[in-house]
Parts: sequence; structure tokens; C-alpha cells
Amino acid sequence: GVTTFKLVHEIDTGKIAHQSKVEIGERDNAGTIHDKLMVVGAKLMLKTVDAIIDGSITLEAQDADLEQLKPAPKIFKETCRIDWNSTAQEIDCFIRGLSPYPAAHTTLEREDEVFNIKIFDSQPIIENHNYSAGTIVQLQPKQINVAVANGFVKILELQLQGRKRMKAVDFLNGFPLLEKDILK
Repeated sequence: GVTTFKLVHEIDTGKIAHQSKVEIGERDNAGTIHDKLMVVGAKLMLKTVDAIIDGSITLEAQDADLEQLKPAPKIFKETCRIDWNSTAQEIDCFIRGLSPYPAAHTTLEREDEVFNIKIFDSQPIIENHNYSAGTIVQLQPKQINVAVANGFVKILELQLQGRKRMKAVDFLNGFPLLEKDILK
């Protein structure tokens, strides 16, 4: 959600003016949540400014019983690398949590070339298999499915380094993946 509060020296400890929550959908990603918060935040800011102007603002202390706030961890390029040994659900959440920016990424190595690939959207598929983690498996034509611990991750939208972001079917038209290619 979004909160407007009075600034004090300590981070996020000022008295609360207004709060508003947003629903996070099952398929939301960092970008769609950002956009929802942006709209709600603008409305909440106007409401807070109006309350200050007309003198009706009331400030409420934050709950002192909340555990000590910790700073959010920094996101580095290496923390955005996909671990294909994880479960399909974990990888799908990881991809959505980093989409559209900075984006989850992986690499494909072919002979002497390394291709960096950002992944923006995916779908978990729970299914037993005997493939190694990271192996590309074509369950259906024009699909990119990557073997993971408990099934597959179907790649829906991706970007090859130096190229534009595109749907998997369009990507495959210009960059055919070989069954058994391995993402790392």
C-alpha cells in the first residue's frame, strides 16, 4: 500500500496521515504493482494536502510494537540471475518480482558464444521429468520451456542482449533454440 506521513529524522517512523492498500493479483509483477501504487499514491497525496490546507489532518503514531525496521537489501546484477535448480513457482515469482526492471536474467552458452537473456514473463508448469535443471525442452512448437526442480518454466516474454523485448514466439522466429540447450 501507500502511506503519507510526517517526516522525522528516523526512516519510516513519522506519524501517519493517511494510508491506502492495493490488491496484488496472482500474476502481477513489480511493474504492474508500481503502476497501481502510483495512481493510489497520487490520490492519497492530494487527499493529504487537502487535509493540511483545510486543517482537518489528524496524525496517528505508528505501532511501536512492530519489529525493528531493516533496510531493504540492494539488488545487484548477480542477485538477478535465475537459479534453474529452484522450483517452477519460485522462479516464476522471482521473474515477476524483477520485471520489468532490473529483470531476471540467464545465459545461454553455445560453442564459443555466450548469450545474455533477460526474462520478463513466465508461467510455472508442474510436471515430473528427467531433464537436468536449465535444459530447454519444447513441449509444444514455438514454446520455450525450461526444466526446473519440479517441472518447467514456460518463458513468455524475453530479451536477448542488444535486441528488443519480445514474446517467446517472436524470439524463436529469429533465434531458434535447440532442444537440450541449457540456460545457466
